[in-house]
Amino acid sequence: MTDQSTPVPEWARLRVRTRWTYVALALFGALALFWLWRLGRALSDGRFMDAAFYVCASAACAAVLWASGLVLRNRARSTAAPGAAETVPGGIRFATSRRLRMAYRVSLTLIAVSSGLFAIGMWLGQFDFPMSPGQASVFPWITAAIAAYSAIALAWFATGLLRYPSIEVSTAGVDVTGFRLKQTVEWDDIADIVPLADGKNPEIGIVLRDRARAGVEIFYRGPFAPGYMQAQGSVRITADLFAVGAAPLLDFLDYYAFSPEDRAELADGRALRRLAAMGQPTLDG
Repeated sequence: MTDQSTPVPEWARLRVRTRWTYVALALFGALALFWLWRLGRALSDGRFMDAAFYVCASAACAAVLWASGLVLRNRARSTAAPGAAETVPGGIRFATSRRLRMAYRVSLTLIAVSSGLFAIGMWLGQFDFPMSPGQASVFPWITAAIAAYSAIALAWFATGLLRYPSIEVSTAGVDVTGFRLKQTVEWDDIADIVPLADGKNPEIGIVLRDRARAGVEIFYRGPFAPGYMQAQGSVRITADLFAVGAAPLLDFLDYYAFSPEDRAELADGRALRRLAAMGQPTLDG
């Protein structure tokens, strides 16, 4: 198990990327302040179309910072966040926090509105941003595409084509729901639980035994839809999306994968007490 003094070695390499993430977020915050400054000037000049764009643009930056801050906090946790897991029939469920889900929705909404306002304002000649004629002809189409993408993503979340990630751990196995699909793995099919760091986020890989396959339900159909055969053989969890914390989630899955004698705890709620104790210092430590 992990604690603050012995972090997950495989995730340690993400620290450099995390530093750059903080730099990017600082620049994003500066952009939000810039939009607010422009907002003040637009209001003083009576340019209300401009002001509407600046309000939405600065708020979109703030929402992205909010969502990013929540993810970074999940990444840094060494002990389980209180109330981050709940009991469900036969097991324990982990989910993204309500605040993170709200931050996603608010970010997408404000990005859609601000991008749409920019495109419409440029086409109507309401905005006077310093740019070349070529930029003035191209940028509105780019922001219109961003607005459409954000609006479509909101519609997909509303209709269930995209879903917020969750994990259910039961006596039978693990159900992993991602944004685009759900994968089901039985305990007997799990060969290992490993931390992965080959992407932008800390991930947990569920390694399957030879010839074992995960059950797959793909609910997203569209561009970049996951492949069925690949989803059967590769199960990955983006660990810092979950409010419980990346390291506690890794410890929890690893423990019950290799402690079959204790899996009954998953059905009667005792697993929550074990989760709360994970990462806590021991008396002799």
